[in-house]
Amino acid sequence: MTSENIAPFGVLAHHPISTARGIEVLNQVKEWLRSQKPGFQCWAVSDPVDAVCAELQNLPEETTVHIVPLLLFPGQHYQGEVHALCARIQELRPDLNVVVKPSLLETPGFLDGLFRDL
Repeated sequence: MTSENIAPFGVLAHHPISTARGIEVLNQVKEWLRSQKPGFQCWAVSDPVDAVCAELQNLPEETTVHIVPLLLFPGQHYQGEVHALCARIQELRPDLNVVVKPSLLETPGFLDGLFRDL
């Protein structure tokens, strides 16, 4: 299987969500990802990286892994956690290309922009 046949793999790294509105938005994002970007997953920075790392084992060499910080509430950047995730991915699979995308912020057109930019 060549890399052209592989769906992109990525992680939307977000802070833990407990508000009803935040959960609603995150569920919309997850639903869209399942249908439009099945290689992407959501990861709360408070969760262990094991779920993300388990997915790495099936990726072909030199696959690009996109890490997208998703900020549902501005001010919480969690850069350290995103950096730790990138370091863990590179430790487990040094053959993968890890790219950290710019942070996505919630705005009125947030979901449309998110989906367009992925």
